[in-house]
Amino acid sequence: MVLVKQSSSRQDAGQYVSPIGGHVKAGEAIENALKREAFVLNRQENHFFVQFEISSDEDLKLNHESVEYRKFTSDQLNRELKQNPKLFGDSFHFVAKTSYPELLI
Repeated sequence: MVLVKQSSSRQDAGQYVSPIGGHVKAGEAIENALKREAFVLNRQENHFFVQFEISSDEDLKLNHESVEYRKFTSDQLNRELKQNPKLFGDSFHFVAKTSYPELLI
């Protein structure tokens, strides 16, 4: 799993979060929101979580919201979530608890 570390100007600054995140507008299809969130930045909105798993062989390109990225195996992520929970933003903790409960065993 690839996570990005948020820049100092973002929510969860200095913590790892999912690389693409965002919000669905009223009446918008989830798939369209995913495409929009992957390319459009710099808005103020509320949180809404829908999980997608995306595979790609392309290089990850960071924007102004992130300062670095890190690849985690399931074992590494599980260990870090337990030993260093503050490495991860609140939104990622929510996602981990609801979508990947096996990581928190």
